[in-house]
Amino acid sequence: IPRDFSARVARRAFAGDTGEGYVTAASSRTDANADDGTLRFVLRVTAVAAAVLIFLSLALSRINLPSESRLMADDHPEVSLERALDELDRVEKDAAVSSTPVKQPSKEVAPQSSRKP
Repeated sequence: IPRDFSARVARRAFAGDTGEGYVTAASSRTDANADDGTLRFVLRVTAVAAAVLIFLSLALSRINLPSESRLMADDHPEVSLERALDELDRVEKDAAVSSTPVKQPSKEVAPQSSRKP
């Protein structure tokens, strides 16, 4: 940064200089042309992407979606609590009838001898 750069910039700003048309020797027209080409490309790609998004949103809005007050994710109707409890009782009874009782082995306790010292 050159010496007294900020003072010169402030003086020119207060004098009303907007800085337009001021070109340094470091910048060239080829850099500006390359930047303009890149900018035009980015703008075109952005416009195409916006057009594709608009087209997709219009296409998706035309699709007939199901509309109902009670949409269900499954095909099974709701089961009442009484019906569910009756079904559970029936399953438990069937399981109790089909299973055979298992006899627990009895534990025999050996008699303790009473010894006195």
